[in-house]
Formats: sequence, structure tokens, C-alpha cells
Amino acid sequence: MALDTVNYLEEVEDVDFNEQNQRGAGAADSDIDLGDGGSNTGNGGIDNDTPPPTDNTTPTPPTINDIPVSIISNISNANIYVNDTIISSTTPTIYNIKKTELFTQVERKIIRVEKNGYVSNERYEFYLETLDGSPIEDYQLNIIDGDFIGLESLLLKVDYYVDNELQEIDFDNQIDFTLTEQPTDGEEETKRIRFFLSGDANSVSVIREIDNQQFTIEQSLFIDDEVGTQFSIKSIDTSNYRLYKIDIVYQSGETETIESPPQQSINTSIYLEENVTLNLYTEKLIYTTVSNPEIIIPSTQQNLQYNINSDEDIVLQIRKNSDTKTVTVFVGNQSLEINVESVSTTDNPIREIVIPKSFFTEIGKYNVKIIPYSIQEINDFRQSIENIDSPIEDDETEPVFTPRTQIGSTTDGRVTDNDRFNE
Repeated sequence: MALDTVNYLEEVEDVDFNEQNQRGAGAADSDIDLGDGGSNTGNGGIDNDTPPPTDNTTPTPPTINDIPVSIISNISNANIYVNDTIISSTTPTIYNIKKTELFTQVERKIIRVEKNGYVSNERYEFYLETLDGSPIEDYQLNIIDGDFIGLESLLLKVDYYVDNELQEIDFDNQIDFTLTEQPTDGEEETKRIRFFLSGDANSVSVIREIDNQQFTIEQSLFIDDEVGTQFSIKSIDTSNYRLYKIDIVYQSGETETIESPPQQSINTSIYLEENVTLNLYTEKLIYTTVSNPEIIIPSTQQNLQYNINSDEDIVLQIRKNSDTKTVTVFVGNQSLEINVESVSTTDNPIREIVIPKSFFTEIGKYNVKIIPYSIQEINDFRQSIENIDSPIEDDETEPVFTPRTQIGSTTDGRVTDNDRFNE
């Protein structure tokens, strides 16, 4: 197995990433009864010479957590793989599916078989669903004295695939595999490439280069093909998904990992030279809109005087952009939030803000600060960069975007220099 040297990364846009994993898939599935085994009707291909389970393969009674499954193949002594890891037993045997393992460790248990000189194009995928159909991700198990409480509300399900096609199945706690002989000398040698996807279903594209055939992956994909066949692997859409890591497990047991830098997505090729497994990791791109509120105070509004004996409030004009929804006015230790969001279809950039007369109680010079954010937004901003838990105070450390105006109080005049700011 060799990785193509033409291995490159695709740029993705400046976005936040949110890795999401899917549980459950498939157009057809089967509920699993907690019975005592039996034959599997609907799979076929079971040779009459297959020995029945002996005493050491007799299922133990099922429990709420442990469901015994009989694994049978038409050619006995086939190696059994669970999630691509070989187990100690060979066919025929009994394998216990544990709900707790599916819930806490892996989303699916994928069972397949292999035997030297034979090939099988079948696999069974076991997973959990809730009895009421609610998302499994939202379900919670309680642990009391080491026991899991709530397992009875989780239903074990199984999907059966032949050549990656989902098949209808009547399941009664037995799974059957049909092994066929590998091609003899003179025929094309085939190998198997297996894909397991961690992320949204159908977020990765696999293309066979020789005929440009495209495969998509729900949870897993197995392809048997000729030695030397080249496959390309990439995100199906870099505007929505990022393929950020591939773990490659070769038949020899050696492993290799490809990882992309942030904000890039893997696009690579691989040649099929031996049986190999690729674990693919994707994350969904979450686009965020960056808001940039801004206000301007015209020069005519920056040095004002008013009569402290007047009963009228102070009116100021500001120019704002469309991102500005709220402004906060600070006068000494007092503050006031004002909504300046447009209620019309055309966003008028000119707004009048009214400062209560009660903010000005003594003759003197007042330094008025106007910030294009709410108090909560200001506190969140400061906590994120300074880790300060105290509320915003009226000091000289305001953000650089803070416009100011000064208002002077007299006893013998009205507001002066109060020409309205023209657009």
C-alpha cells in the first residue's frame, strides 16, 4: 500500500468548526428479540455441511445488557472481526453484544469474517436506538452501585450489508456469512479497502480513478478491487465539511496518520496493494457572521452647553452603521442603554439619542461616553480578553472605538452649537 505523492490540502473559509458524529443509519433495519437463537431467514447461502453450534457455542440467556448472537459461516473456522479487530473465537461461535459498550465506547459494532483463500462481501452493523425514537445523543444512563439504570429503554438494532448495499433481514439472534473461494492463479488478484467515517454521513467522497465512480459513506464502506486500483479521498463539499484526519491501518498492523492544518481539508489518493482500513474524521463547518458596530459623533455635537435650570433632556445625534443595534451612554457613574436599531426597511444612519436631565445635577463639565454595544456585550468582551468578572466601570480604559462628547452646564444659556448633523 502506498500513498500517492500528489497529496494536497484544500483551503476552507474562515469559519468555526464543530465536529459532529452521527448515530444510526440505513434505510432498513431490524429489531432484535431477546430470544434463544435459531436460524436466520432471509440471508441464504448456508451450506448443509456447516456444523451446528456445539455445547460451547450454546447461547447464554440474554439480559437487559448482554444479547448473545450466533455467528455462523458456510465455511467453518472463519476469523471474526469486530470493528476491524480480530477476536479469539472462529465460526461458529456465540458473541455477546453489550448495550453499555455501544452507548459508552463505540457507536456501532461492525461484524465481518475472513478466511484464507475465501472472500466475503457481507457485514452486520449493530447499534442502539431509543424506544420512543428520541435522539440517542440526548439519552442519559444513570449509574448506581456500578449498575446502569435505563438500559431497558434502549433497543439494539442491526443493519445487514451485501456489497455495501443495505438488505432486508429477519433477525433472530443469528447472523450468517457466505464465503466464496478467491480467484485462482491467472485471475486478477483483489484486495479490500475499508472506510469508517466519524462525522456526518455522506461528508466524504471516495472516487475510483479508473472509471471515475464515486462512492459515499454513511458510516462504513467496504470495496473489493484489483491490486493497484487508485482511490481519491476528499471532503464531498469543502464549503460544508472539512476532512481533517485519516488514520490508515495496513494489513501488517502498521499505522499511518494524515492530518490537515487548521482551516484546510485533506485531498489525497491511495493505491490498493494490500487489505487496508481507513478511519476518516470530518467536521461540519459552522459559518459565523462577524458584527462590527460603529458610531460617529459629528463635530457639531462634541462640545455642547445647556442650561442646568432647563427641564428638557439632552438630545444628541449620532451616525451609525447597520451592525449597530444598541448604544450605551456613560455619564460619570451612570449608564443608559438605548436601542438604535432601525424599524424600517431602509436603515437610516442618523439617530437621535436622549440623555435624561437627571444625569446632570451640578454645574460643571461632563465627559459623556457613547459605546455601540450593550452593557452585557461590553462585559463579555472584557472578560474574554482580560478575564475580569467585575462589571464595566467608568474609567479611561474603554475600547478604542469609544466616541466621546463633552457637555458643559451654565445657568444663563440654552444648548448652543446644536446645528443638526446633516446626512
